[in-house]
Amino acid sequence: MQGKIIYKTEYLSVTDEEKLAIHQIQVESQTATNRPVVLMLHGAIENSKIFFSRSGKGLAPFLARHGYCVYALDFRGRGDSIPAIAKGSSVTQLELIEQDIPLTINHLWERHNCQPMAIVAHSWGGVMMSAALVRDSSLKAKISSLSYFVTKRSVGALTPEAILKVHIVWNRLAFYFTKRDGFLAAKKIGMGSDNETVRTHSDSVFWVKHLNKWIDPSDHFDYKAAFKDFAHPPLLSITGASDKALGHPKDCQRFLNEISSGTLKVTIIGKKTGYPIDYDHINLLTHSSAPDSHFPVVLDHIKRHESGESL
Repeated sequence: MQGKIIYKTEYLSVTDEEKLAIHQIQVESQTATNRPVVLMLHGAIENSKIFFSRSGKGLAPFLARHGYCVYALDFRGRGDSIPAIAKGSSVTQLELIEQDIPLTINHLWERHNCQPMAIVAHSWGGVMMSAALVRDSSLKAKISSLSYFVTKRSVGALTPEAILKVHIVWNRLAFYFTKRDGFLAAKKIGMGSDNETVRTHSDSVFWVKHLNKWIDPSDHFDYKAAFKDFAHPPLLSITGASDKALGHPKDCQRFLNEISSGTLKVTIIGKKTGYPIDYDHINLLTHSSAPDSHFPVVLDHIKRHESGESL
């Protein structure tokens, strides 16, 4: 689809003091109300910029050029959301799951005349999306498909990279920084592109460390038990062949087994499966070859289910 990509940002109030930034990406000639809708959710220690750049690169502009009205959310305190995470920020992971995600989906559902939307999530964003779905049954009818990039819930990989990045840095060393600074200043210390609160970090570590149980640290909700009687909207899960730590294929598959009783399989994007390079945790979304390599796989998945008829 020809036309200039335009970017707009709106703010959605969660509390009197806290607002979510929602970035709209679409082709200038299209109107927001008559296009299929895509909502993008970023992961931990990052923000919505993982999906787009103002120069027109990324998955969000790619989908916009194929006729979709795309929205990329900055979770509370991340990206352009207000206020930014700082010392004393108290938001928990459960608040993102029970408030940020449903609030955004319901807002877009009403704006687009009750049209089911496709969800695209990177890494931990997919974990929180599935958690939100199983907690709030009303969300399912509003979603036509799910596309998860490098999404895992627990980390059992014992590769050298996983031991360093996850088992040592994320699960242990990061607590030193949260205690010192009052939040995880991941951007400042070069750990990620955005920050985490003390609780969002510790809540995620609680999940990452437990391979065989999935309990919420805030209210003890048992996700594994809840998923036994739950069927997801059509779900595509992909990971990079070179992701040896944060989205290891075995960890991504373990997550799918938790939420689908083994009926879903992760797709590995790399040379052995016919793609130009072995992608990793980040460049699966940012590499210059992605639009010609595997972005069309995501586009096809979204297209096939965009009417919501398969729900």
